[in-house]
Amino acid sequence: MATQALARPQMLEFAARHPYTHAMSDNPDNLVLRYLRRIDEKLDRLIDEIADLKRRIGVLADRMANVERRLDRVDVRLDRIERRFDLIDHVPA
Repeated sequence: MATQALARPQMLEFAARHPYTHAMSDNPDNLVLRYLRRIDEKLDRLIDEIADLKRRIGVLADRMANVERRLDRVDVRLDRIERRFDLIDHVPA
């Protein structure tokens, strides 16, 4: 314990004489944190864009289903009209 107490003032003297030692150790951390924040921001934007695309695809799927239902109804009505005017042969089911 006594050796640690003696070593600390020496470390402080060294740091005071060589200020670049702290700047070098802090700089990479700050640089890494800066890049991590940028990555985090880009990831947040990407998540928002994907959520928006999912909503749009959902809307398109609903619209497509609606169009298919309408086409099915038109097909049924057209079959009925053709049978009514005897435009098609009656094929037993």
